[in-house]
Amino acid sequence: MKKTAYFICTILFLCVPLQAQEFFVEADFVSNYMWRGMKNGNAAVQPTIGFETGGFTIYAWGSTEFRDENNEINLTATYEYKNLTLHFND
Repeated sequence: MKKTAYFICTILFLCVPLQAQEFFVEADFVSNYMWRGMKNGNAAVQPTIGFETGGFTIYAWGSTEFRDENNEINLTATYEYKNLTLHFND
């Protein structure tokens, strides 16, 4: 009975596609906040936090100057399948 259970578990494990999952946190420190070639602020911290699994990625990027000026948050979702990429952001 144990051998049969091990065999069934092994077959199920081999048949189920495994996908890597990744959670990431990053931060950039910049001396000037530039947007389209124009200075838009002073020194800033720009953190990124996100999750990736298979071809799907969702993340949030922000920028803050430690003041109530020039704060920004961008939310992005991306799905990649073969040579096609769908990209949604706010």
